[in-house]
Amino acid sequence: MSTTAVETPGYVAGTYTIDPGHSDVAFTVRHLMVSKVRGHFTRFQGELTLAPDPLASSVTATIELASIDTNNPQRDDDLRSANFFEIDTYPTMTFRSTGIRHSEDGFDVDGELTLHGVTRPVTLALDVNGFTRDPYASRQGSPGQGGPTARVVPETRTIEVMAMPTAPRVVDNPQASRYELWLGTTRAGVIQYRAEPGTVLLVHTEVDPAFAGEGLGERLVAGALEDLRARGLKLVPLCPFVRAYLRRHPDQDDLVAGDPAASQ
Repeated sequence: MSTTAVETPGYVAGTYTIDPGHSDVAFTVRHLMVSKVRGHFTRFQGELTLAPDPLASSVTATIELASIDTNNPQRDDDLRSANFFEIDTYPTMTFRSTGIRHSEDGFDVDGELTLHGVTRPVTLALDVNGFTRDPYASRQGSPGQGGPTARVVPETRTIEVMAMPTAPRVVDNPQASRYELWLGTTRAGVIQYRAEPGTVLLVHTEVDPAFAGEGLGERLVAGALEDLRARGLKLVPLCPFVRAYLRRHPDQDDLVAGDPAASQ
């Protein structure tokens, strides 16, 4: 079954440029299962191709990772660094649709999201609220006049796309004596530990080989250390991976029980 333009008032096939002035690339990430961090990217571009059969339409988008804004400059700088996005090597994140299909609430857009040199399948939920012609279209051209260059602009927002890519989260599992890194419903890594009064011995770090090369080990250690700091605990880095992390991050030496140099 297809959705025809007749069933969608105002629908005009053509190629449209995403208008940054009426669009937003935003995200919400749960931080250590306690609070939520919200942010957005301020620089992005994309193109939407509406086919005569809407289900044959496509979309591409490129997001400049350096433009991240979480209302915390120190955190944003860390996200841009080699700890996370590594923008000097991977300056952009891209999305390319591979198909559109009906869902219970509207449409799903299947596609490929590429970030930090890794491409994963991602499905976006799409709500089509309606279409209206840009009041300035006569100045810009319109479909049939040198190509479809008129923008698709709503009274509030014509097409709203909310993407919820899977974000890593680190949780403490005291019953199993380990920190766990989760991607959605997949446990991607663990740090085994032994808890002693006022001190936690980090014994072994392991990341699922399926996620090798994605920097998840660094994120796992960073999340565990942040939790220890918040709880006022010290650590003993018995794990070689954790010791190597601490050598790269001397600002965390105050968490180490005893002489930090002796643990390296």
